Amino acid sequence: MTAGRFARQVRAAGSILAAPIILAGALAARPAAAADAEALLVAGEQAFVDGDLDLALVKFEAAVEAAPERWEGYYYCGLVNQQKGNAALAEEWYRKAIAKKPDASEAQNNLAVLLLESGKIDEALEASKAAVEADPDGYEAAYTLAEVLEAAGRIEEAIEAYGKSAKLSPGDPDPLLAVADLSHASGDDAAAAAALVEAFARAPQKIELGLMALELLVVSGKREEALALARKLGKRLAGKGGGGMVEAALRVARSLRSLGDPAAALDLLEALPSADMKSFSILTEIGLDWLALGNCKKAAKAFDEALEAKPDSSAAKVAKADSLCCAGKWWKAKKAYKKFLKKAKPGDPMIAVVEAKLAAGKKSCKK
Repeated sequence: MTAGRFARQVRAAGSILAAPIILAGALAARPAAAADAEALLVAGEQAFVDGDLDLALVKFEAAVEAAPERWEGYYYCGLVNQQKGNAALAEEWYRKAIAKKPDASEAQNNLAVLLLESGKIDEALEASKAAVEADPDGYEAAYTLAEVLEAAGRIEEAIEAYGKSAKLSPGDPDPLLAVADLSHASGDDAAAAAALVEAFARAPQKIELGLMALELLVVSGKREEALALARKLGKRLAGKGGGGMVEAALRVARSLRSLGDPAAALDLLEALPSADMKSFSILTEIGLDWLALGNCKKAAKAFDEALEAKPDSSAAKVAKADSLCCAGKWWKAKKAYKKFLKKAKPGDPMIAVVEAKLAAGKKSCKK
């Protein structure tokens, strides 16, 4: 169980533990032993919420002694032991709870998690299916079943199960990330991209999800969807500078240009804080965007600034020559291309590009 997965288990348990408090008003009409058990469960709940697991366990074990016919005490004992890291004891308590109430989805689900962690896949699958059958609308049970199916190597079923769990928890991106991961590993980049797009819609603050979705949309040939997402990412990133945001903006700008919208790429980059616009990568991309828009003069200026930041850049030198070509100054462009070839280091990938431009002559110029 991952840390995030365990956190969800604890949250689910917290809502279940509230039941004794709701029932507390009916104690007067119950036998003394039942009332004692109810009070002990309430006290155990409070200790659990307060983080005092030892006291919580004492109260829950006392509740079992007071009312051994009730499944809840056994379940809570299992829950506390699970959180304390006592897997064997937790499993034992969960099995006792299930013996009292076979359709206790919470106990079946947590048992499935423990069995999965111990590598008992077949038993975990049996417990997980029982949990889903007992609570068809329960997100935790659905998600655990998906995890078990994935561990069992039943990938198509796992993807379907993760998809169902995603529908049961509309705000959680985790099951969609699992769908994306498994789909990508299976070679279905289109399905992986679709899952990531939905995950990003659920967690728009996680820009990396949008970037991964964008990359996979492009790879899978979904250009229209990719352009729509790139524009959405551009609006979200506009004006946000510093660290990862600048790198993310650059990645989105490159995608916008390659997808046919260099104007949107420029809008995004020019909205960055001025300090971030002085980097070589940003200046080069701005130049390429202006070049794509046919504004040769502004492209040349951006490439000049890029070369000031990084004088030895082969890409920037060729791009500056391209801007001259774009402006119709073929003879200057040709001279710049030849100068580059003369000084280029062997193995520079730009050599073949420039040789092709020279061979094509003026036809290689774009405005």
